[in-house]
Amino acid sequence: WFVTIVISVCLVGLIANIVLIGLVITRTPKVIENYSKLVMCSAICDSIGLVCGIMVVPTEECIDNGDTTVLHFYGPCALMGEESCWINFGILELMWTATFCLLCYSFIFRLLVIKSRTPSYGSSLGVSC
Repeated sequence: WFVTIVISVCLVGLIANIVLIGLVITRTPKVIENYSKLVMCSAICDSIGLVCGIMVVPTEECIDNGDTTVLHFYGPCALMGEESCWINFGILELMWTATFCLLCYSFIFRLLVIKSRTPSYGSSLGVSC
């Protein structure tokens, strides 16, 4: 059941992100063009993470009274070899981090807009690094 639920949730998220990317590309008003780029980057990172999540479907198992954690892969990558699973898992964790950073940056961006300051390219680059 776990694998089915994880893959189903990832597929719903992937479809929603594809729709969001399409809407950002085709229907973004000029007023929020800068913010829509941030939303699109977040949707792209999230989509990559969801594809890797579908490929990996990781679960953790604690053994030895919680002293050791074993990571099991139940996704299609298990058919391609352990190295493929670890690469996909690494990309998945990277995309989680990138999406979280983009979420934090979107709050900063909105705060600057509320304070009537359009974020400059330099401040955008400084915050994102």
